[in-house]
Amino acid sequence: MVVIQCPHCNLEVELDEGVSGLFDCPHCGEEFEWGEMDEETDLTQVNSVAWVGLLALTLILILYWIAVYNETGRLPWDGIFHGLIRLIFGF
Repeated sequence: MVVIQCPHCNLEVELDEGVSGLFDCPHCGEEFEWGEMDEETDLTQVNSVAWVGLLALTLILILYWIAVYNETGRLPWDGIFHGLIRLIFGF
């Protein structure tokens, strides 16, 4: 037997040795996970990290655009169309 603490109520819960999965706490009735993580759980955590990274990058870009606009009065992408026309056609 393994004795662990419920992550919800912090009371002791006895589990059989070597088991893993989702369990209901006999004291508070809340569900918790114990044991080795499966592939699906690992992918969920990777996806969470990816979303946090994407959110951080988006916020950095927005703050950059605000800073450029405050300094120059233009958005960072202003003039890209005309620059591409000059690059492609040589005008």
